Amino acid sequence: MKKILLLMLFSFMVNLAYSQIIKLIDDYTLIPIQNATIAFENVYGSLLTDENGEVDITNFVKAENIIIEAIGYKSKIIAYDQLEKNNIVVLEPQNLKLDEVVL
Repeated sequence: MKKILLLMLFSFMVNLAYSQIIKLIDDYTLIPIQNATIAFENVYGSLLTDENGEVDITNFVKAENIIIEAIGYKSKIIAYDQLEKNNIVVLEPQNLKLDEVVL
């Protein structure tokens, strides 16, 4: 029984060691960006960043490009290989233009 528990603990720790967590931050304020959408170009599925601007993309290793979008920021497309070198992604704010409302 102890061997099984040790094996499970070891496999859990190995999984954590190989996780790929990226963090999204604002270009000017360096504040984490919450609820940004992370989509994958050739893999079905998408994820949202948490309150710390972080998201785990370990399960999407087969994705070639990652598309990052957030309201009020310019969209960004990044190759998965680039994220292995640097896990922090900086998004540039974008002004939203609204048309005039006539009543």
